[in-house]
Amino acid sequence: FWSFTEGASAMPLFVVCWTTATFGTSYLTAALRGDVDPILPYISDTAGRPPESCVFGLMLSISALAAALTMFVRYRLVAYATCGRSYAIFVNRTGFAIGLISCLGLLVVANFQQTKTLLRVSAAAEWSLGVSFLTFFLTFIRDFQ
Repeated sequence: FWSFTEGASAMPLFVVCWTTATFGTSYLTAALRGDVDPILPYISDTAGRPPESCVFGLMLSISALAAALTMFVRYRLVAYATCGRSYAIFVNRTGFAIGLISCLGLLVVANFQQTKTLLRVSAAAEWSLGVSFLTFFLTFIRDFQ
């Protein structure tokens, strides 16, 4: 088991770097094509039209999948470390479920263009952000006990 965890720290780093590259690539594509103002772009417009919307959707879908895999690894590590304490099991499962819901919201944001389904994408983005804060809280609640 412990040999598996040696490379597990690279997963969150990959998620952060890949997501940053996603937004950077989408912005650069939109700015170079003249679809947005290069100095102060409206962030939702950077992935509003093809081809930047296609690249954004693909790359952000990979980010959502990598984030879900990272949460699964974290879930398994905490399950192994807590040794069957009921409160820790409940918090761990709840955090994992909420994290997966956040990843689902990220997939909705990635694959539905804002210009076509504004209310759905806005709601998914807001819920994904809010649920991410809950996941963060549940991730570190054990550290403050």
